[in-house]
Amino acid sequence: MSLSERARLVFYSCYFMAGMGFFAVLFVPQDSNLQAVGSTKSFLISWLLLYVFSFLTVLKWQPKFSKVYFIVFFAPLFFVFSSLWSEQPLKSFVYSSSMLLNGVFIISLLAYYSIDGLIKFLVNVLFVMVVLSLVLKILGADFVNYIDIHSRLTVIGTEPIRGLFNHKITAGLYSAIGLVISLCIFSGLKRVLYITTFSVFNLLTGSATGIAMCAIGLVAICFIRFARYFKVQSNVFVFILIVLTILAIFVSYNYLTTILELLNRDPTLTGRTLLWSWAVNVISEQPVLGWGYLGYNGSYLAGNVAETYVQFENYNVPHFHNSYLQVLVEGGLVVFIPLITCLFIAIKLFYSELSGTSSDKYYLAALAVLLVIMVAGIFVNLMYKYNDSISMILMLFISYSYKVYSSRKSDGYKKRYSSK
Repeated sequence: MSLSERARLVFYSCYFMAGMGFFAVLFVPQDSNLQAVGSTKSFLISWLLLYVFSFLTVLKWQPKFSKVYFIVFFAPLFFVFSSLWSEQPLKSFVYSSSMLLNGVFIISLLAYYSIDGLIKFLVNVLFVMVVLSLVLKILGADFVNYIDIHSRLTVIGTEPIRGLFNHKITAGLYSAIGLVISLCIFSGLKRVLYITTFSVFNLLTGSATGIAMCAIGLVAICFIRFARYFKVQSNVFVFILIVLTILAIFVSYNYLTTILELLNRDPTLTGRTLLWSWAVNVISEQPVLGWGYLGYNGSYLAGNVAETYVQFENYNVPHFHNSYLQVLVEGGLVVFIPLITCLFIAIKLFYSELSGTSSDKYYLAALAVLLVIMVAGIFVNLMYKYNDSISMILMLFISYSYKVYSSRKSDGYKKRYSSK
């Protein structure tokens, strides 16, 4: 590996680590006032440097123009324009511009990595983040601990940690993704090392979502392999997922409260169902274009509505704890429909690439991670977030699925041309 390639690898790693919360942990202390502000000078400067290096990387290696750029930049550009009708136009413009700059980083990665290279890069960056987090915890660094206002312990009876991630929930989710990828692509002692490390860290976060996503990831891998074993066609595979999705929505809408009460759990899922009901009302008022990127939550209008809920009095609700509802609130059907369409197309194309070759494990990992993110999105806001690695991973996977489609189209054209 040349010096320039090593520098590029370091830059890519720093960017992804920052998107997972590395800069936030180092430069934004766990203080309620600072979290409300959301940044410090050192935090802002760090991200500005990453934006500049993204442009420099693209200018140096000059990736060829591709139609995939439309996929990368469609939503960010729409969100930039959404500042025209946003309740908070300046906020919408500034943060959607940040997402637009994230797109520059994404096209740089797309030009450099194949799908297998990206998967290996992701799991190694995640492993480094988790190991550093565990080492800092052992050394007694306070900033890796998570301050739980409810004083809840983990399932193993310890105080929760966030590590170098921005929240214990995202720490749990990222470690679950690392676990899923490790199960798919590694073998032998390396597999044991990575799986053990990710599993231990996942438990230490105390994130119920993180633990659940580990289980979902295992189920996803087994389900995909089961479908391939019985030679289920890609269209049928996607149809089964769509039916399961519709069934889950129906059951949740009609019986979720009853099920949670039987399990002796909070029927509101710690207020989430109240937020979802509120989000549905908000969406119905601006269903097509939405309210603009980050345009509703935190606005004066949203504050007035929040005061009508006893649970949200004196609380600035940052989002609705559901990725799909949040996309509809901010981007309306204009963004939501293309996103859902692209997600299911990506599932179909990744699944159809599982053809018994050496690349199978990487497409299996990408497909399993994609399913984990889609399920996690029901409970966590993680799609189309600026400076966020989960959002970038999602766009990368959708973009790679387009590359698969383009490659097949090109191969089909060559076969037709050579047969003449």
